[in-house]
Amino acid sequence: MQLAIDQLALLNRKDVSLSGNVLLTIPPGRSLLLENVSWVAFEWLLAEMGNTRAARVAYDQGMLEIMAPLPRHEYYKEVFGILVQDLADELDID
Repeated sequence: MQLAIDQLALLNRKDVSLSGNVLLTIPPGRSLLLENVSWVAFEWLLAEMGNTRAARVAYDQGMLEIMAPLPRHEYYKEVFGILVQDLADELDID
């Protein structure tokens, strides 16, 4: 997973100036932990990544963790999602 993070630093520190995008690469199955991330920066990152992002993102009191799951984890997520959806359809649950 690759992520351009030039604006993330700018949201936390107004005096930071970057020349171009910083490209962050997180290999599948690994994670990145960032400290002292503001809530505003976290919300901006979520908006930039969109709802169809491949990464998992967690935030807790200034700590931001970005995880790039392995492809097999994504497969199981899809299988369980379909299972729950089929079960809800059979039980007539919205």
